[in-house]
Amino acid sequence: MKRSLHLVIGISLLAAQAASAGMFYSALNTTEGTEGSAADWRVNAWVDGDNAKIEFTQSGNPMMPAGAYLLTNDAGRNVYMIKPEEGTYSRWDVDAMLQMASDVLGEAGGMISMTIENPSVEVLAEEPGDEVAGRSTTYYRYRTSYELKMKVMGMKRGQSTVMDQEVWSTDHVKDPGFGLWLRKTPPSFGDSGLDGLIKAEMEKVKGFPLKTVTESVTTGKKGRQTRTRSVMEVTELREESIAANVFVLDPDLVEKPMPSFDAPGGDDEKEGGFRSLMKRRRDG
Repeated sequence: MKRSLHLVIGISLLAAQAASAGMFYSALNTTEGTEGSAADWRVNAWVDGDNAKIEFTQSGNPMMPAGAYLLTNDAGRNVYMIKPEEGTYSRWDVDAMLQMASDVLGEAGGMISMTIENPSVEVLAEEPGDEVAGRSTTYYRYRTSYELKMKVMGMKRGQSTVMDQEVWSTDHVKDPGFGLWLRKTPPSFGDSGLDGLIKAEMEKVKGFPLKTVTESVTTGKKGRQTRTRSVMEVTELREESIAANVFVLDPDLVEKPMPSFDAPGGDDEKEGGFRSLMKRRRDG
């Protein structure tokens, strides 16, 4: 009897050593466009220090299907996309994806050129905010505007964009791994001037955003406008004991190259890839 009791205690101690105190959260991302189209993302996430795992429980993007997850052990400097059903993983390098976009433009042989002019970032508010997921927040509001000048096969095009962003940020969570999904800055615009302005302001935001609302209005030729509204909100946030193997990349997985923006015969436009982005900009 004593031997059995000692065995149970030993197993319990090993289990305790194999787990650590971390944080769990759930978040919902929704994007709506002018024509009423919407895309929803739901994620469950586990964070412990620089480690983070972001599991997609609902996704409208086939590149990141439900059941797949992102993994990092260094606060997002190196990120892996794991697809358990395929038994594969890919190195998810955002900088490389942006570089691929530049390469596609380069391969166009100068037929397409884009420049951003008159970039501006205004701070409209900084004040105590409402509670989000049980945490007190600071509320920020920004307005970003710029003009995009394009030349497509010698034809000049132009459009202007005004983007209002609201941020509810908390400094009650500290682990750098939160930054993998709870990002302060929007995706890079590929323009050092505008990206630098946004980065300088967003670095003043304390902690990590638990909710963001971004509304964008783009005005193109003949006054035609495109409106989008994106919302990210953490709906649950709590401390949780996390097993150490949650953040370990399974050695049995097979590495798969990161998806290309412009794979021949692929579904790039359907997936919201670079070709689709360029088409929307040309039609703007």
